[in-house]
This record gives sequence, structure tokens and C-alpha cells, in this order.
Amino acid sequence: MCEVLNSDTDFNFILKYFEHQKTPGYSIKRVICIHNPDHTQMFESTLKNMEREASNPVFAPKGEDEEPKADRARVLARWETQAFQFSPVEIKSSGSREADKCSKAKVLPLWHGSSPEVCQSVYSSGFTYFGKHSYHNESASKGNTKNTDEGYFGSGIYFTNSAQYASKYSSQGHLILAWVSMREPYPVVNDIPHPEKGSDMKKLKGQKHYQNYNAHFIPVALAKPGTLVYYPCYKDQPPAWDEFVVFEKAQTLPRFWIEIGVDFPKVALSDIGTAGELLTLLLSLLDKPEVQYHAALSQMLQAKANLMLEQAETHPLELEDQKFLKLAKRLQPEGEKLSNATVSMLLKIGESPSSTPPAAAPVKVSSPPLSVTSLVPVLPPAATLAPVQPKTPVKPVLPAIAFGKELWEKYLGDVGEEPPLPADIQQILQSPCPFFPGKKVEETHLLTLIPKTVNGKPLTLNSLEELVKHPKQGQATQYSYYWPSIKKEYGSQSPLRSYWVLMTRDVIPESQYKSYDAQKQLLESYSQKAHVPYEVSHLLEAAVSIFMEYLKTGQRLYSDNPLTYTRCQERVSEYPTWPLVVGGFAAGGLYVRVFNGCIDGGDLGLCGLRKL
Repeated sequence: MCEVLNSDTDFNFILKYFEHQKTPGYSIKRVICIHNPDHTQMFESTLKNMEREASNPVFAPKGEDEEPKADRARVLARWETQAFQFSPVEIKSSGSREADKCSKAKVLPLWHGSSPEVCQSVYSSGFTYFGKHSYHNESASKGNTKNTDEGYFGSGIYFTNSAQYASKYSSQGHLILAWVSMREPYPVVNDIPHPEKGSDMKKLKGQKHYQNYNAHFIPVALAKPGTLVYYPCYKDQPPAWDEFVVFEKAQTLPRFWIEIGVDFPKVALSDIGTAGELLTLLLSLLDKPEVQYHAALSQMLQAKANLMLEQAETHPLELEDQKFLKLAKRLQPEGEKLSNATVSMLLKIGESPSSTPPAAAPVKVSSPPLSVTSLVPVLPPAATLAPVQPKTPVKPVLPAIAFGKELWEKYLGDVGEEPPLPADIQQILQSPCPFFPGKKVEETHLLTLIPKTVNGKPLTLNSLEELVKHPKQGQATQYSYYWPSIKKEYGSQSPLRSYWVLMTRDVIPESQYKSYDAQKQLLESYSQKAHVPYEVSHLLEAAVSIFMEYLKTGQRLYSDNPLTYTRCQERVSEYPTWPLVVGGFAAGGLYVRVFNGCIDGGDLGLCGLRKL
């Protein structure tokens, strides 16, 4: 067997994909690479043939025309969001100068949980489809080989994009990660409320593929509390998991056999810490305003984070980094100010060179390269489901409300690399707004990219004014008043990295005529009810979002009619108890100023902001 060690790039991909939705209390113990040239050739041939089928009217999908149409369209949109990330796929055939590009046939990396014996069989000979057989229905088969489930959504080979969900069906912690190919799948829904089985379940159970489809896609939700019974979602019910069913062995290419085990209890061994743990803490600290405003500390923490990025997440920390981790945890207790003593000690430790990590252990056997070249495993450093990057990148289609890289370029200038939006961004935008009943998030929010730089220069409150005064297109604008103390203390501060924000188009309901503390409590209550992490905005985030909407549409939000301001997180040393505000946007420009913290007038509200 070919074991993949944690120094291999494949291991990094598997670890991040596993931890996207990992089983609580479990970690990866071992990874075995599965490589069978015959299987690879069969998979590639099937994929190319599938691409031709997708252009053939005989295989044209018709399920989306079945009732309930709106529900099926929602399911297909969810699948398209996931599949789009990995398309197109290129196949380099032997003897051919150019690669074959498959854009209509899709390939996704998916999990399958099973027993050690079945995983051993998959390792040796791949997945097998036995037809309409089931352990739960003895009369369905007269042979010795049977499928291991009842085939609720069709009698095929089942997969999921969640390691956590797959582990529920594994035995002794064994998972297979495979590449799975398909044309547009049949969107499976429930047309009656749970726990009743809808018409799709009744017609698909124990049967082969529906009509001319070669896959079924099923977002599922818990049908019966206290059980592991999941049915297709009913109407706009939020999915707990996603299931995929395919019906041919050649649609699957097993790549890795993963064994998971129980995490070590948090005793002395856990105190050692890992590079991933320290990196997570550093990124959290770097997001805090108090840290960002301490230039020396911020620079040192960023340098340390860059060092941790170069190490495997599971790499144990060296002695000096262990000390650094313990100190960093004490830097800012919850709800308290920075500890000056801890800052001094961290800066002292940070000045001394970090010990050089030991050379990576040699990989026993590197995973053989696939001729399906676009399936090189690469994951972005975010909790999004985007584990594989195509060889030929495809520009993602942004939501209509997004002000991203293209619009920055159109109106103001180049912002460099655009970070990806969450894979479920469409679901986020279509979800009910937590603040304004009866409306969706996309109707009540601005979706704006906050770039680190514009035209190679840091984006700051100071540079923002110069940019909007002289846009490449659209109407010029400016600050109508830019408080000198704000300019002095915050005018030159820029983000550490580019990121996306969702900000409400208006202050949240009932936030006016309240103190700042009462406003924060109100925002927190909305956030808890919706189970979504909203926060008070920073000056730059509010100003950028408001200005970009004006450049794009000509509409002044947080305007002078009616007069509206949003309070922000920052303070100036001159008035340390007064929140700073942004708003009052009129023909003369946007106010960025100080307001007396004791005045709780109707024009002083609070926006809701969510970082993505």
C-alpha cells in the first residue's frame, strides 16, 4: 500500500477538505493512495463520452420541468454552485498534442463511508454496482453480492461532499475519497412535509437511474428526530447534507482511503500545540482593531503567521513557538483591553529568530499524477467547499449585487487577486433577512469587496477619498467632513488582506434613539436568533460600501434624507467614549466624524455587518 504522509501536498488537500465538515472528536490517522491505471483510463474515457452525451438531445435533462418546479430549480442551483468550481476538466490523452476539455460533464471530489473490508475491495478493484439489490430487502437478490443500503434515492453508488456525513455510514472510521463524474443530475425533492415520503422517494427507491439521467442529487434534511433518517428537503427547508447517487462503476475513480480515529484527550500532549492552532489564533488576533492599531505588534504577528503558513497544519510547534502560543492566548482576554505586559513579552520573543522547523519527512510514495490534469488537489485557505482547482481557471460568476474586482477596475483601479466568496453565497443571499422581515438578504444588504490595495497602493480612508474624487467612470464624490482626529489616528490604516463584507443598506430596525451599548446588544440579539455572526462595522468598511454603491448606482445610502448615520467600532483618543460615525451622505459628500456619545438621537443608528 502507498501511504501519503503529511509532507505531501495531497495530504494538505485531504486534511483541509476533511476539516471543512469534520466529525467532531475525530482526526485523520492514515491516508492510503489508490492508483490503478486501468481505472483511470476507464474514468477518463467515460468522462469524454459523457461530454458528448451532454450535447445530445436524447440525454437532455427534463426533470426541472416537473413539479414542484421552484424546488427543483433550487436544488439544481445548489448543485451548479458546487460543480462550477471544478469545471472545466481537461484530459490529456496519450498521443494527442492538445487536451480534451470537458465543460458539460462535471467531476467532483466526494466521500464514501464504509467498512474496512469494503474499502479494501474498493482499493483493489474500485466501486461496484450490483444492480437493484439490498441487504434490507432479501427478495430483491438471489445472489451473494448485494448493495449495503435500501436505495432510498435510487439503487446506485452513494457519495456526499461532507466527511462528517460520510463517517456516519462508515465502520471503524474508514472513508474513501473519490473523483465522481456526472452530467446534470436529477434534482430530488420532497413534495410533502416530513416525515412522509414524497413522490420522488416512492418512484426512485430501489430503482436504477431516472429516465436518461446518470446521477441523482439530493440535499437532505433530518426526517425523524433522534434517528439517522434523512429525506429530501421539502420546499425551502435548509439542507443538513448533500447526497449524490451515480449508477456506473466508470463514473467513479477512488483516489484515497482514509482512516480516522478518536482525537487524543486534551491532556499534556495537547499542550504542545500545532502550526494550524497558532495560525488560527494569529489570524483571529489580526482581525481585532486594537491589534491592528498597534503597528509593531501587528507587523510581528503577521510575520509569525506567514511562517506558520509554510508549515503543515498538524506540525507540532517548536519550544519557542509553544511559548509564543501560550502568551498570545493571554494577549486580549474576552471583553478586555490589550495586556501591555503581554504585548512587550510577545514583541521580545518575536524579535528573536524562530527555530527552523525540521526537514519534512520524506514521502513514502507520492501519489501518481492523474492524466485528468485539472484534478490537481488544491484548496483555498477558507472554510469553503472548493477542494480542487482546475488547470484552466474559470472566472466565477459573481452575484448581481456584488461589487468585486471587475467593478473596482471599472470605476477606480486594479485591486489584485479577488478572494473567493463562500461556496454557499447564493444560499446566503436567498435566505431570509434577519433584520427586515419578508425580505431576502440580497434585497437588504450590500456585498462589497474590501481590497488590501488599489493600483498597488494600500487602501485607506485617506486614499479612498482621492479615489472617489477622480473615478474612471461614474459620478465623483468626496467626504463632506473628515474629522481631523480620525484622519490622524486612522487615515493611514489599511486591511491586512482583501475580504468580502455584507452590510445592511440601512441601519437595523429599532437601533436609533439608543445608546451605543444598547445598539450592540440589539445587534447581538439579532445575530443569535439568526445564528449568523454580525458585528459593528469599521469606518473603512462602512465608507467603502457606501461609496461603491454610489459609484455603481448613483444612490446615496445613509443619506441626509432622512439624516442617517451608523456608529462604528473605532474611537479617537480625544474623545475615547464617543463612537465614530459614517453617514449623512448628501450632494456635498459623506460625513466621517465624531458624535457625542451621550446624544442618542434618531439619526444615530447601527448597521449590521457580516464578514465572509
